[in-house]
Amino acid sequence: MSTAPGPDGIKKGDIKRVPGANEVLQLFFNLIMISGKIPTAWRKNRTTLIPKEGKDGMLAENYRPITISSLMSRIYFGIIDSKLRAKARFSPRQKGFMNESGCFNNIHILNELLRHSKAKNGLVVTQLDVSKAFDTVPHQAIGHALRRKGFPEQVVRIVENAYEDVPLL
Repeated sequence: MSTAPGPDGIKKGDIKRVPGANEVLQLFFNLIMISGKIPTAWRKNRTTLIPKEGKDGMLAENYRPITISSLMSRIYFGIIDSKLRAKARFSPRQKGFMNESGCFNNIHILNELLRHSKAKNGLVVTQLDVSKAFDTVPHQAIGHALRRKGFPEQVVRIVENAYEDVPLL
């Protein structure tokens, strides 16, 4: 799979062509973790509006924004994400921001419930979809939650630093 370059123009192929890149990145990423500060350039993103298929292109609500950050920051925070997920507990129903086929799994569960309900006395189903749930969490709450979960202070500082000076929408 191809990845789009961020505002810095770095592509995955650029990194792969550098001899010893993995070792250099490992040292660089360790320095970031020790300092607790991410590079300022990683705070710059590029947003593109993607038209929704079959919708009127003259209306703003018929576009979805996609924001791309620096490839270096995506690699770094991908590593942080995998470390956090290894320690954190998630509900088996949590599907957002998960590396799995969440829609397929939830549809399968719903189909099984419907099949089972036909053999019994019926079924009552409630669906809850919290739109833009992550956008409503105050950034300061993220560090507090990570500390309560027992994450190392260095990791908490990096995550907090990533949200410094980022405006809430």
